[in-house]
Amino acid sequence: MDLFSGNSEHTLDNKGRVIVPAKHRARYSDGGFLARETNRSLALLTRSTYEKKAAEWLARYETGDEEGMQYWASGVEEVAIDAATGRLLIPPYMRRYAQLDVGQPVLLAGALTHIAIWNPALFDERITSVAEPGFTRDKK
Repeated sequence: MDLFSGNSEHTLDNKGRVIVPAKHRARYSDGGFLARETNRSLALLTRSTYEKKAAEWLARYETGDEEGMQYWASGVEEVAIDAATGRLLIPPYMRRYAQLDVGQPVLLAGALTHIAIWNPALFDERITSVAEPGFTRDKK
């Protein structure tokens, strides 16, 4: 099972590309899938993880969640990481969704099943500020 951990920060270039950490690139040698997540982040999925998620959505479709399935599927793009540079092109509509701006930092964070791509300020607001106090047992 592929598990992703760690984080790195890179700048979104003027063409909307970000560098994927070298330690993870081989896992995407057969391509990958970029998907919108529910928290304004993006998920960089391996082919096998994408197929598992798609199967889960198909099962939900069979129980009546056609709209959810279609919304999820409409926000997934097959992508490739440039072998020479390690850069990933993020489509404009996904950059808008995740509030990623050219020339600004982008956080790539391990999310166990995938790499989560975040606006660092949103990550701090939605993940760090919520999870860190309980994780470290600090009082709010």
